[in-house]
Amino acid sequence: MKECSICSDKIYPEPVSNWDKGHNAYPVNEGRCCSICNDTIVTPVRIMMFFKDKKEREIFDEQKEKTRKA
Repeated sequence: MKECSICSDKIYPEPVSNWDKGHNAYPVNEGRCCSICNDTIVTPVRIMMFFKDKKEREIFDEQKEKTRKA
Protein backbone atom coordinates (compact mmCIF):
# COMPACT_ATOMS: atom_id res chain seq x y z
CA MET A 1 0.00 0.00 0.00
CA LYS A 2 1.35 3.44 -0.97
CA GLU A 3 1.91 6.27 1.50
CA CYS A 4 0.54 9.81 1.16
CA SER A 5 3.35 12.24 0.37
CA ILE A 6 1.65 14.97 2.42
CA CYS A 7 0.35 13.36 5.63
CA SER A 8 2.20 10.00 5.46
CA ASP A 9 -1.04 8.08 5.95
CA LYS A 10 -1.74 5.00 3.83
CA ILE A 11 -3.42 5.50 0.46
CA TYR A 12 -6.47 3.26 0.44
CA PRO A 13 -8.14 2.02 -2.76
CA GLU A 14 -11.09 4.05 -3.99
CA PRO A 15 -14.31 2.16 -3.17
CA VAL A 16 -15.88 2.27 -6.63
CA SER A 17 -12.92 2.07 -9.01
CA ASN A 18 -10.50 0.21 -6.71
CA TRP A 19 -7.77 2.68 -7.85
CA ASP A 20 -4.98 2.43 -5.30
CA LYS A 21 -2.38 4.88 -6.65
CA GLY A 22 -3.77 8.01 -4.95
CA HIS A 23 -3.97 11.50 -6.42
CA ASN A 24 -1.40 13.76 -8.02
CA ALA A 25 -0.15 15.98 -5.16
CA TYR A 26 1.18 18.75 -7.42
CA PRO A 27 1.57 21.70 -6.66
CA VAL A 28 1.97 20.80 -2.99
CA ASN A 29 4.72 18.30 -3.80
CA GLU A 30 5.77 15.86 -6.54
CA GLY A 31 4.32 12.70 -4.97
CA ARG A 32 0.96 10.98 -4.64
CA CYS A 33 -1.56 11.87 -1.94
CA CYS A 34 -4.58 10.36 -0.21
CA SER A 35 -8.13 11.48 -0.96
CA ILE A 36 -8.38 13.53 2.23
CA CYS A 37 -5.25 15.57 1.44
CA ASN A 38 -6.36 15.90 -2.17
CA ASP A 39 -9.74 17.31 -1.10
CA THR A 40 -8.53 19.52 1.77
CA ILE A 41 -5.08 20.69 0.64
CA VAL A 42 -4.23 20.06 -3.03
CA THR A 43 -7.51 21.13 -4.64
CA PRO A 44 -7.80 24.38 -2.62
CA VAL A 45 -4.18 25.26 -3.51
CA ARG A 46 -4.91 24.68 -7.19
CA ILE A 47 -8.00 26.89 -6.98
CA MET A 48 -6.02 29.66 -5.24
CA MET A 49 -3.34 29.42 -7.93
CA PHE A 50 -5.98 29.68 -10.66
CA PHE A 51 -7.49 32.85 -9.21
CA LYS A 52 -4.09 34.37 -8.51
CA ASP A 53 -3.07 33.75 -12.12
CA LYS A 54 -6.42 35.12 -13.30
CA LYS A 55 -5.94 38.33 -11.29
CA GLU A 56 -2.42 38.76 -12.67
CA ARG A 57 -3.78 38.34 -16.22
CA GLU A 58 -6.44 40.98 -15.52
CA ILE A 59 -3.80 43.44 -14.27
CA PHE A 60 -1.63 42.74 -17.33
CA ASP A 61 -4.61 43.26 -19.67
CA GLU A 62 -5.48 46.56 -17.96
CA GLN A 63 -1.90 47.79 -18.37
CA LYS A 64 -1.90 46.73 -22.01
CA GLU A 65 -5.13 48.68 -22.64
CA LYS A 66 -3.65 51.79 -21.00
CA THR A 67 -0.59 51.67 -23.25
CA ARG A 68 -2.77 51.26 -26.36
CA LYS A 69 -4.78 54.36 -25.48
CA ALA A 70 -1.67 56.46 -24.76
